[in-house]
Amino acid sequence: MSEKQKKLAHEWIDRAWSDFQYAQAGEKETQQHHITCFLCHQAVEKAVKAMLIVDGIVPPRSHHLGFLFSQILDRHSLFASIQMDVRKLDKFYIPARYPDDVVTTFTAEDARLALQTAEKMLRLVEETLSS
Repeated sequence: MSEKQKKLAHEWIDRAWSDFQYAQAGEKETQQHHITCFLCHQAVEKAVKAMLIVDGIVPPRSHHLGFLFSQILDRHSLFASIQMDVRKLDKFYIPARYPDDVVTTFTAEDARLALQTAEKMLRLVEETLSS
């Protein structure tokens, strides 16, 4: 990985941690579960894109975690352990962002799953970047 790629990957993961920290704080303060779920989706998306950059791939302009995540699994089996949880976050993107598209109630359990998955993903990416 070139220095430029490494720097850009770190910028993406830093943004991912920011989204995650806002999700944690927001959930604790307001219990606005839909915002927590959306921000966790964003954090994981940015973390996946950091890994794509590590692999020399320009991240596609997509928000579909299943599609994005599948692109890193071939090269990084370390992430297989959270594949199913990451894919579950896809259901949070549109309903959390656009309330008139789908009427969805987000629960504390949804928020808990989203926070746990995002934290696992971000830690795995950090581990990969530091090795």
